[in-house]
Amino acid sequence: MRAGSDGPPDGGEVGRLIRAADFSSTPLGAAGDWPSPLRTILSAVLDSPACGSVLWGPDLRLFYNDAAIPFMEERHPAALGEPAPLVWGESWAAFAPLVAEVLRSGRGGTMSDLCVPLQRGADTVRTLWDVTCVPVRGEDGAVAGVFTQGIETTGRRLAETRQALRLSLADRLRACGDEAELMDIAAEGLGRHFGACRVGFGEVSDDGASISFPACYADGVAPITGTVPILSFGGANIAQQRAGRTLVLEDAALDGENAATWAGLDIGAVLSVPLVRDGVFRASLYINHRVPTPWNAPDIALVEEIASRAIDNLWRIRAEAETERARRRLEIGFDRVEASMEGLRQADRRQRLLKRELSHRMKNTLSMVQAVVAQSLRHAADMDEAAAMASARIQALARAQDILTATDWSASPVAEVVAAAIAPYRDVDERFAVCGPKVDLGASQALGLSLAIHELATNATKYGALSTASGRVALSWTHAPDGDFAFSWRESGGPPVRAPSRRGFGSRLVERVVPDYFDGRARIDYAPAGLSYELAGSLPTERRDGP
Repeated sequence: MRAGSDGPPDGGEVGRLIRAADFSSTPLGAAGDWPSPLRTILSAVLDSPACGSVLWGPDLRLFYNDAAIPFMEERHPAALGEPAPLVWGESWAAFAPLVAEVLRSGRGGTMSDLCVPLQRGADTVRTLWDVTCVPVRGEDGAVAGVFTQGIETTGRRLAETRQALRLSLADRLRACGDEAELMDIAAEGLGRHFGACRVGFGEVSDDGASISFPACYADGVAPITGTVPILSFGGANIAQQRAGRTLVLEDAALDGENAATWAGLDIGAVLSVPLVRDGVFRASLYINHRVPTPWNAPDIALVEEIASRAIDNLWRIRAEAETERARRRLEIGFDRVEASMEGLRQADRRQRLLKRELSHRMKNTLSMVQAVVAQSLRHAADMDEAAAMASARIQALARAQDILTATDWSASPVAEVVAAAIAPYRDVDERFAVCGPKVDLGASQALGLSLAIHELATNATKYGALSTASGRVALSWTHAPDGDFAFSWRESGGPPVRAPSRRGFGSRLVERVVPDYFDGRARIDYAPAGLSYELAGSLPTERRDGP
């Protein structure tokens, strides 16, 4: 600016406005009388391509350059030469502390990402600025004004914030293995980023008639939950999403017949991204604001990207879960096959054992029948009575054989097993003394005990107490609360006992095979006064004594 001129010789639009304006009625005075420091700094600011301004005088009269016009909006050009605190209104509060410090200290200062609310159109928006303030000294050397230069960082910072959210959610969604947690992560992340009142997922039913809401982040409003008819949100809006297009409502009150629905949900603005799979509208990710809110293209693109990642990871989680369920079904199937094979192997082992037992039993059948008949003849008064007694005992022997071969019993009382096993040998009432509590045996244990009694009785009939008229047998058993079980067979009154020179299959059966049914052990004692047999084992703890 040349000394003595009435305004800046150049400076673009603002320079022409300053030259045309009359400041003589203001504290600034006529432009031709402005001090040299003001002329110099103003000339530099007007020619700068960066957004800059000068605040001059005690009331901080404002001058700015062409680069600042977009930020002044409707306040331009009336703001030229007016006090900055009045012109900037609520925005001045953001700058005031920095300007005041520069005026006080006489030193320049800077602020990064200074939040400045600006009027843009009908809306007041919060913008971010990197601001530099430098003192301008008057002709007397005192600070007379402030030069300011600002660079708006709103777009850059928002882009950085979007990218940080994008990367953070991408990592968390990829690492998530639970679908409910995944939806919560996406909803809360978007809700906090946009300052939304509500963010959530809606999942469309298979028939497309209803939509349910499994997850919802809410701040200051009630969450949307449950299941509702999908057309509750407007046929046109749903048709748009079925076509794969994002629904954008900046002012929900203008959404025609759906306005009442939005108002009832305390919604002023809506962004709803459809999640389409195999050409079918499957779900949506929605964001709500309580007041009308503009949606810009970068924000819409961000939500669409996160929605796509969320639904891809949701399908992944569900596919992994289904794969795991299929794997478990296969494992269960394999386990069942293995159990069946083991059952067959056990059945085969039992079958072989029974075949051996049957062979052994057939060899003894005739001698047992002969002994039964002989005992009947010895104690009968006549032939008819002898025949009846022999027939009854042979039938009892048949019943014992049924017990030996029946392997599919349910629980059987010990007393019944004992009674059936000794029935063929009971020629007189006092022959056997039986004593024990009411206890139930499983099928395999009942069979084992029957085998043991049958072998012992057969042996006693041939060689022991049952081979003489005076012989007696005492049978007893006990059962403890912890499941311990003991059975005793004791002979007396028979011929002197001698241990056999060779142990046959019968001995091995009662001393080795039968105890296995009781997870226990057994012992035969060939005492001269009478053979005794002791079995000690256990019964399942859930099996209880009879009533």
